[in-house]
Amino acid sequence: HPPLANAITSLPFALAGEDPWDPIAAADPAQAEEVPTKAEAMRALSGWSVGNPLPMTKEYFRHDFIQAKIELGIARHVMMLWTLVFAASLYVWCERRWGFATGLLALILVTLHPTLLAHGRLVTTDLPAAATTFWGLMALIAWVERPSWLRLLAFAPAASAMVLVKHSGPIYVLVFAAILLVFAWRGGGGFRDPIRWRRVSTTFAQLVVAALVVGLALAAAYRFDRVGLRVDELLALPEPQHWIARRRDGNVLDASLLRFLPDWLRLPFPYTWLVGVASVGEQNELGHGRYFLGMYGRAWHPLYFPIMLFAKSPTGLLALLGLGGVIGWRWRRTLTIGTRVLLAFMLVTLALSCFSRINIGVRHALPLVPIMIVFAARAGALVWTQVEARPAWLRTRARARGFVVACVLGNAIGAAWTFPTWLGDFNLLVGGPTGGHFISVVGEDWGQDLDDLALALEREGVTKIRYYTTFYSRQEEL
Repeated sequence: HPPLANAITSLPFALAGEDPWDPIAAADPAQAEEVPTKAEAMRALSGWSVGNPLPMTKEYFRHDFIQAKIELGIARHVMMLWTLVFAASLYVWCERRWGFATGLLALILVTLHPTLLAHGRLVTTDLPAAATTFWGLMALIAWVERPSWLRLLAFAPAASAMVLVKHSGPIYVLVFAAILLVFAWRGGGGFRDPIRWRRVSTTFAQLVVAALVVGLALAAAYRFDRVGLRVDELLALPEPQHWIARRRDGNVLDASLLRFLPDWLRLPFPYTWLVGVASVGEQNELGHGRYFLGMYGRAWHPLYFPIMLFAKSPTGLLALLGLGGVIGWRWRRTLTIGTRVLLAFMLVTLALSCFSRINIGVRHALPLVPIMIVFAARAGALVWTQVEARPAWLRTRARARGFVVACVLGNAIGAAWTFPTWLGDFNLLVGGPTGGHFISVVGEDWGQDLDDLALALEREGVTKIRYYTTFYSRQEEL
């Protein structure tokens, strides 16, 4: 994936390259001159020369596992800070748009969502992808409501961040552009110019400028390394090696869409980014994740993400979301622009997810979770404060507020039930973690209960076991 999220989580170690690779040996005056720095040692690790991170990680952790664990823990704290900033921004946006009740309820639902809590403390690109996508939606809604060239000041950086965090970012940005052009075509939102072609052409020109900014940010993030090469030059370069590349004899670009382009065409994208996009495309083509709904079969299922979003969402959240659907249908002719944009993005993205063959956890649909939270929070706030929003069975204030409180308490109980292994959480409707693991296993077990396993082995006096995992660090951890 692109470097932005990983670069930010590793900021505490940005200046650690000159530290000694072996601090104990460096403390000995007789050996100090011969001890390499961390930067020098990294280049000597297995896998560096071919750009394969897994053997590099194995050697790095094997060299000093405790120090590597400390560094990983610090990086997780940076991710937690990122999660806090995202939660605060969600609260502020909801509070300014719909009032204190909606903002507060949205914040509560974020802090009681086990999946967000789990990924909000892991060094991956998933929570940053969800955060930057929602920030992009905030900029998009502001643009639709009041179109102007000044909206690029927020939209272009947000779109750049989305593209620089995860390879799904460009797809989301294209969905944003489509939504914006549809509003411009139909004259919806703040598009008041009576001449259609002028509305659409102006919006298209603004999107072109945004695309140029995103392209410049992308090139800068890769330090303008091998940008603007011809197609034949790109295909001739040696590619980074990894498990996906091995299936194409180390040449994923040869199997990508580049093979259909003329050799003389120059592409304004960094070579490494193109390899990453091609690798994810190849992974999607191959399919990843074969166990689903108790069956081991084909590598993907079209309903994987809709079912997983349902099963991994707290029961109280789903109840509020269902209530929001009832209210939204009754008020469908008066929905706000913000609600329409969020709903359009969610439905389009959910439909696109049905074609994804990478079924290895709900985390790849994580950008949809904040939208679900916003809708649920808005529904809860409406029935809490407005009589006309309440359905017949919640007409009295006591029933309405009791329902909202029960939903929130249900979320809290669910989060407490699966603490601290939130990664494997499933809601009560599918039988909790026990029933949920019948639905999916691949994205739910990352070795987060190794401490419990070690303690159990110690109690039983077991000193030797067979433990299968494809990740060396888990073996070392145990």
